[in-house]
Amino acid sequence: MFLPVLLIPLAAWVWSRLLISRADGMAGTWSRTLILLSGWMVCITEGLSAGYALEQQWLMVAWVAFLLTGILLLKDRTLLWTFTLPAIGKQERWFAGWILLVLMLTGVLACVAYPNNWDSMTYHLTRVEHWMQRQTVIHYATNNVRQVSQPPLAEYWILHILSLGGIDRLANLVQWTAWLISMISIWGILGVWGMSRKVQWSGVLLAAALPMAILQSTSTQNDLLAAAMMLQSVYWAFRVRNGNRQAVWWMLTAFSLAVFTKGSNYIYLLPVLPFAAIWVLRQFGWSCWKPALFGLAVLLVFNGPHWVRNHDTFGRWTGSDKTLVNDSHDPNQMLAVFLQNLAMECQTPISGWNRALTNAVMEIEKGTGVLPGEPTINWAPSPSFSVGMSSLHEDYTGNLLMVILSIVSLFILAGRYRKHPAVILALMVVSMAVLFSLLLKWQVWHNRLHLPMLLLFIPAVAVALQYLYQHVRTGILIVVAAASIPWLVFNQSRPMVGKESVFRHYDYYQYFFNQPELLRTFLQLAAVADRNQVEKLGWATSGDAWEYPMWRILQDQEPEMRHVLVGNETRVFERSAWQPEGIVSNRAGLVALPRLQCHGRNYYRTYTDGQWAFFLPEPNL
Repeated sequence: MFLPVLLIPLAAWVWSRLLISRADGMAGTWSRTLILLSGWMVCITEGLSAGYALEQQWLMVAWVAFLLTGILLLKDRTLLWTFTLPAIGKQERWFAGWILLVLMLTGVLACVAYPNNWDSMTYHLTRVEHWMQRQTVIHYATNNVRQVSQPPLAEYWILHILSLGGIDRLANLVQWTAWLISMISIWGILGVWGMSRKVQWSGVLLAAALPMAILQSTSTQNDLLAAAMMLQSVYWAFRVRNGNRQAVWWMLTAFSLAVFTKGSNYIYLLPVLPFAAIWVLRQFGWSCWKPALFGLAVLLVFNGPHWVRNHDTFGRWTGSDKTLVNDSHDPNQMLAVFLQNLAMECQTPISGWNRALTNAVMEIEKGTGVLPGEPTINWAPSPSFSVGMSSLHEDYTGNLLMVILSIVSLFILAGRYRKHPAVILALMVVSMAVLFSLLLKWQVWHNRLHLPMLLLFIPAVAVALQYLYQHVRTGILIVVAAASIPWLVFNQSRPMVGKESVFRHYDYYQYFFNQPELLRTFLQLAAVADRNQVEKLGWATSGDAWEYPMWRILQDQEPEMRHVLVGNETRVFERSAWQPEGIVSNRAGLVALPRLQCHGRNYYRTYTDGQWAFFLPEPNL
């Protein structure tokens, strides 16, 4: 029964009515609502987790209490102002219509398509299943450390949606909603700068036409939520700059939630903090210790429990993989990573252009003394650098038009709007890109991590475009919108049309869109487990193995699933007293064995397809 999940949107609507403010407008209201609901959700998750009570009934109690509190407060309040739709011109109506169409199509797709993103199959959704089974978010033994180490805000939202609704397709709405709020925040930032409605509509249209955002809006990744939290941080920072002292509390809370969403936000926040500190000091003077203390408090409240769990397990509070960090911070090597990241965003359907761009970057690297594939700045598991063909996949797609507009906008802003706040935002984003290249090794999947920077830069682009002649500006926006149609319709993981359309296939088939050869294997593994009435299923898999589909296939049987034969830091949580009644493995060293031992018990291989195997316990003689 999915009705309990409606408590979340109902609570959002009630509290948004309470948070309405004429001064803040729509953007401020929904930003406050997102921050408030996210903060509440983190608190009840950690609170219930501490008592091993993360189950539907207690989550329902928490959300009902939150909803009733809002209703009682709303009952005693007279609403002095509500949202009104301003009169807009013909061009803006066309823009609004296109944006609404994009949101409707992606919204329907998000509700219809089953999750199938690679990382979701390995850890985003898998960690949620483990939390629901164990009724706590404390760390557990796992062969994929990302299931426990990564910042979990997006997955906390999914946890609540799945616990209350039971329909995993609804998990896609976390990213879709984050995209919508990102658009509203872009509108708000431009409003804070005093820009016209026409410029605001331009900014929202650019966000609605961004290829990576379109693809991710129907997935269960976390990059759009990471971008949304960064946009909240920047929105409230500029409100502080404009003299709004109350905005500082929302800004600091947004900072804390941003780093609780994704590790890359630690990097993206660094260029924002100096400006924010200056603006807070200007508003509070010697009393700046008050917001500083508040910021530290909310940072520890939201992030502290997860940091402690990571430190106790991995010896470092972020729990991040050290192999992802550059071994060298040489300027030439940083430039090489920067150029590779930039080039990957510029992929096209023209193979000759892609080869030329690849060769140009490699020649520049050679000229600065950087060897191709230099291991100190290139992540070893990633394919080597090469600008590929334009992709319709959420892990690889480029954003060529946005990159071109961003570069052109930098020149326009530098020449015409040096004192405009858009210049400050542009400086922030450029600094983010430099720090990103300085700190992280290049990998082929970086395009999705660039999404927050691209969305953050859109307000600056919208300001720069107003310098152009109106018909030129309009033409650019039409081209950008039209060019986004392939990503909207032919999403490689969740296509709307064609023989692979999500409207034509059942759930199991959709789960395996990104690795179709695993469908037959997983069905056979599940059949072995079902036939042998396995109630305790162990996973002795690699660090990036698919797992989530098995939870769905065996949801009626509800076996207890745990990772076994763990070789990383989380092995301290593995309990030898827990003896699985079956073991699934895709490790080459184990799959090839006719027998293995686990927790003092012997198991024999009963099924294998060469890549995966199922082991059953040997009978006691």
